[in-house]
Amino acid sequence: MVGCVAKHMGAGRLCGDIEKVLVGMRKRLFRLLAVWAIGSLATAVQSHARPVDIELADAALWSLVIRPGMADQTQVVRKRSQIISQQLLGGLPRSAAVSDDEMLLVQQDYVIWYDRGLRVPLWVGYRLTPANLVGSSERPEAFRPDPRLPPQARADLSDYEGSGFDRGHMAPDADFRHSTIARVNTYILSNICPQYPPFNRGLWAQFERRVREWAREFGAVYVVTGAIFDRDGDGQRDPDSAVERIPPLQRVGLPTAFYKIIVRKKGATWDALAVVLSHRAARAANQSTAALLTRGITTIDAVEKIAAVNFFPGLPDAEEARLEKSRATSLW
Repeated sequence: MVGCVAKHMGAGRLCGDIEKVLVGMRKRLFRLLAVWAIGSLATAVQSHARPVDIELADAALWSLVIRPGMADQTQVVRKRSQIISQQLLGGLPRSAAVSDDEMLLVQQDYVIWYDRGLRVPLWVGYRLTPANLVGSSERPEAFRPDPRLPPQARADLSDYEGSGFDRGHMAPDADFRHSTIARVNTYILSNICPQYPPFNRGLWAQFERRVREWAREFGAVYVVTGAIFDRDGDGQRDPDSAVERIPPLQRVGLPTAFYKIIVRKKGATWDALAVVLSHRAARAANQSTAALLTRGITTIDAVEKIAAVNFFPGLPDAEEARLEKSRATSLW
């Protein structure tokens, strides 16, 4: 602390006032530092991921972003095309909605079709193999905004705080145990939809486990997971302006249902299972997971209509038509 030595013409009183101000400023600074330290500790505890993991994961995301003037743009374009070819059967699905808000986000291990107005993924897709499922079982819990998106186009942690909704993965972290970076990058909020806790922790989690069992059983499956917005129940996607938003900020769209399309190779042909689950699906007292999932079985054509997406456009026309019109009679 700076001391005062002047003792004439009222200087002593002035110096005393200065010392009080300095003491007050120091106390406020200590309080601010304490609040910052506690907040940082809480964030670190909540994330369960080391800062270095998040830093490397974010760098991996940015490495696939095409930016004007970048020296290796051709290489990035080629890499993105390779990922789409590897992860999506029949190439990139085509959106049937007329919207300037939809955009493609490419990661090494899965692909997102994202809506900047709703601040949620409309669908994610990837190829799931047994090798993906071998690795650490510890969840990194690294929820964070997608660093590639501008603030006005992305969801933030504050959108979910106090909302009463879980942050529900579309590409679940347990599908990517082979890579720490891949797991950490499933926690970007562009891969997250708000879900009612009973749905997210119950039926949805059990469905995800079944998909992993099928990947182990069949050697590989293609998975497309998406959100449905159909509040009026007319079987068609609602315009973004009609979508309900979650509290407290009313920015993130709330899906009315979710779907999964799983495709496996059966002999020389492809075989598909499409399931739509109401977000408010309630389990009866003695109703099993299998019964609920079986009740949700539908055709890919039906999913395309309600989600406004054309899946598997790169397959031969006859194969695409057969796959999308067929309806599984039971779970695999």
